[in-house]
Amino acid sequence: MKKSTIAIAAAVAAFAVLGPGEAFAQARAASGSAKAAGAAAKAGGVPLKIKQMTKTGNACLVPSPDFDGKVRSPGRNSGQKKKWAMCEVEYATQPEWIDSATFTFHVLCVDDEKVFHYHTASVTYLDIAKGDHGACVLLPPATVARHGAPVAFGVEIEIDGKQIAFESEGMGKGSQWWTKLDGIKGKLERHSGLLQDRSKTPFGLTFIDQYEAVR
Repeated sequence: MKKSTIAIAAAVAAFAVLGPGEAFAQARAASGSAKAAGAAAKAGGVPLKIKQMTKTGNACLVPSPDFDGKVRSPGRNSGQKKKWAMCEVEYATQPEWIDSATFTFHVLCVDDEKVFHYHTASVTYLDIAKGDHGACVLLPPATVARHGAPVAFGVEIEIDGKQIAFESEGMGKGSQWWTKLDGIKGKLERHSGLLQDRSKTPFGLTFIDQYEAVR
């Protein structure tokens, strides 16, 4: 069985803890909240709105970026590019300026042994002007090879200590699945420090103007 198939099967079993009725109700509530948030945003009542998120699985795997360096060495530095797991949120803001917004990212992976690996990281973006923006974290290639590609990806956004938006993709889509990890079916390992803001990776040197400074 392919690794991706194992991950999907294990994730489906794990999120079955929600039950079909609860899972559907949460997804429907999230959809309704998103529509309400969209209407409120147009009226100027919501300072920030999530527009789109990276899909999970192989869709979020990207090779290391290319840089035009002059040094070309043989051997270990000339091999095939490794792949990172890139989890990105596209969002729009309404006020002329937002001093800061804190994004808490949640990523769930499944390895070959059907062990779940939960990764989380918080990033605070500063001086956010009105308009469209991106927020992004990545798992390094070695972590992806060991823990598997993400099967669930979620984000919570806070301004002035208050949650103003959340969304999720993959298994548990539309729900705050990270609040129910204690009930997951299977072995779960929690990790901190592996999920990294893009500014701390090689990707931080690309498309710099599309991302705000971080604290």
